[in-house]
Amino acid sequence: MLHKILTAFAVMASLAPAAYANGAAQDQWVLASVDGQEPGYRATLDLSQPGKVSGMAPCNRYFGALTRDGTAFVMGPLGVTRMACPDLPAEAVFFELMAGVTTAEDVDGALILSGGGHELRFVPPVD
Repeated sequence: MLHKILTAFAVMASLAPAAYANGAAQDQWVLASVDGQEPGYRATLDLSQPGKVSGMAPCNRYFGALTRDGTAFVMGPLGVTRMACPDLPAEAVFFELMAGVTTAEDVDGALILSGGGHELRFVPPVD
């Protein structure tokens, strides 16, 4: 019985937002850089729902399944709204980068998503 309870807590902990040195859980993020360069567009990442990812790309909202295990960060196929805007080329690049993500790490209060030879650095939003 105790083993089942501990296993349940371990699963729940792996789905929780990352905890940071200040003790706060962070689940809202804003893209700050791609491969060390300012992206030139705004995109967000929302990890507030266990097992799900969502956010705002340069033009459209996106959503999908998320599996996290340690540093492994695997998104399922993403659903996307279909609004047109001048930033659609940037959005296509953003989704291509996100599709390559395989890991997530907390580095100095930032969330670093990497994979496919690229690194996306997300930071907490400024209120």
